[in-house]
Amino acid sequence: MKKDLEELAEMYPEARTDNVAVKKEPGDPVGLAAIRSMIIEGKIKRNLSHIRKIEAGLKLLRPEEKQLVEKKYFSEDYCTNDQIMLQLQMSRNSFYRIRNEIIYKFAVVFNVF
Repeated sequence: MKKDLEELAEMYPEARTDNVAVKKEPGDPVGLAAIRSMIIEGKIKRNLSHIRKIEAGLKLLRPEEKQLVEKKYFSEDYCTNDQIMLQLQMSRNSFYRIRNEIIYKFAVVFNVF
């Protein structure tokens, strides 16, 4: 927590406008609340960014790819790959080819490649 406080103090030296310095100690309740708030805000921004990327990736998928993703990741019941192959009436080769295409599309959206 002390390291986080120091990093935030360096990142936002102008944050206080009343010329009162926030102590750089873990015992400072105002400072701790500010740090927690900033950390949570950063996590929310990252999560929202991930959500937008996932939505963008889903928009890129063809209908058969969407169907596979929905069965695998958005279904209330857990399905193995073999169960999904049976439900979607796909051969093993088709399933893994489509799965790899889906992975590639999401990798591009997330800038992995």
